Amino acid sequence: MKISAFAEEISKALVSGGLDTGMGEYNGLPVITACCRDGKQAAFMPVDPASASPEEAVRDSEKVLAAIRTYRDIPRMESNDMTQSPGHEYGHSRYISAGDMAGTGHPDAVTGRPVIIVRDMWERRKEMMTARILAHCGIFRPVFARNCEVRRIDRATANSFLENTHSYGGASCRYCYGLFAKHTLSGITENTGQRRIANGSPAGHGQTHAPATRTAGPETDGYGQSDMQYQAGQMIAAAEFSNARKWIKGGRGIRSYEWIRYASLPYLRISGGMGKILKHFIQDVCPDDIMSYADLEWSDGQVYRQLGFDEEGTRAPVMFSIDRRIWIRTALNCHSVLNLRKPSDCNPGNRQSYCQLEHTQPDCHPEHTQPALPPGQEQRAMESERNTPTYYRNFGSLKFRLKLTGY
Repeated sequence: MKISAFAEEISKALVSGGLDTGMGEYNGLPVITACCRDGKQAAFMPVDPASASPEEAVRDSEKVLAAIRTYRDIPRMESNDMTQSPGHEYGHSRYISAGDMAGTGHPDAVTGRPVIIVRDMWERRKEMMTARILAHCGIFRPVFARNCEVRRIDRATANSFLENTHSYGGASCRYCYGLFAKHTLSGITENTGQRRIANGSPAGHGQTHAPATRTAGPETDGYGQSDMQYQAGQMIAAAEFSNARKWIKGGRGIRSYEWIRYASLPYLRISGGMGKILKHFIQDVCPDDIMSYADLEWSDGQVYRQLGFDEEGTRAPVMFSIDRRIWIRTALNCHSVLNLRKPSDCNPGNRQSYCQLEHTQPDCHPEHTQPALPPGQEQRAMESERNTPTYYRNFGSLKFRLKLTGY
């Protein structure tokens, strides 16, 4: 069975973290599974945004969504069944047949939907994305929010941090907060395979988000980070909130805010970090409610439910044009995307800046095949393909709201 180079690259990143992985197909789409450190298994579905037209992007998006909705349990991979792949220094990898991928309720099977990894995000922020998928599998350094403090920061500082830690970078916002380590943090716990950050003695305040200091010694974690120290006063997470959206209800003014961004350093998990920043924002601003969105590529929004938010519907998928030379995606206005038939195929309410583009409809019928190219033209054809934009429709998001007053 042929596995795409992109899927193989994700698998190697997981294997480099010391994880056993398997690759296969589900409903014709590649799926990667990884044995997590807690004994559970995680699944990842790589998606290459290579659709030749907006209409094809809609069909490809629906195919992925259909696979996710019907995703069945995958039989558990046992480490002694693995065979080591060439060039893998840690862990093992094997291929799983399409039949195995369609398992039916094995008691030790993978459960839950796979995380979607889109290639343009991977290519642009490979180190960050690698750390995120490893953290999803339990390879991270836990930090407790009680060992941190919240401070207001300026937008430039927040956006600089988020450009390196959030899939979508920084955003236009009104309120910005940073979560800072109170003490020098360091330490390794080997018995679970996870690195644990313990309290150290206080040190002088460092830069807000300077790289962590590497300590001497041969120990390294799975994604190339040696044991690190995080200096007291170093920013390890950031959040951004919008200005108020105001309206009148029942004779009183209502102020609603959007929680736009939150991210920590990719190789950290801060227990209680989001809740601590949220509490600080509520004390500062006294909002009537706060709303936010969970990106369905990565999350089902469970973290918002744990914080007391209620699910309040969905936001429509967004169509993007992808520049494959530099892996930049541009959100497209509905009116700029020709040949779309349904209003639900685009998202006029999305607040990103849109780029008005002219599009033509290429031949995208699956039965259409290009004639073989002479050897001398193959390289030029590859260059031309990279210069031609492709299209990708994401999977929308879930909307959540936290009501703080009885309006």
